[in-house]
Amino acid sequence: MIREIVERFNYRYRLWLAENRAGKLGAGEDPSSTLRADATAPHLVIRHIFVLLCGLIIITGLGRLMMRILPEARSDISIGVIVVAAFWCIVGLVTLASQLISRKAAAGDSTKII
Repeated sequence: MIREIVERFNYRYRLWLAENRAGKLGAGEDPSSTLRADATAPHLVIRHIFVLLCGLIIITGLGRLMMRILPEARSDISIGVIVVAAFWCIVGLVTLASQLISRKAAAGDSTKII
């Protein structure tokens, strides 16, 4: 029963997504492609590293601000900052890896069209 409900919502979500994307597409564009065709792999890596570093700067800045506001919780805040920063890096690296893999798969698919 729950599986049927989940499948129904999944189907409705895909319909809704297709309707919303249809207005943003031009003639002949592929709606499933979300990767930028002009971005090379090194640009993608540099962009992800930049986002990771900016996020780490913001996380550490907020941690330092919280340490000034609550000096008695300095050790707890530093542990929290380390955990959040580690999670941020892991998610960023997984996102980068998945985009590189999908880019490689898309490049492999485009060469097979003959």
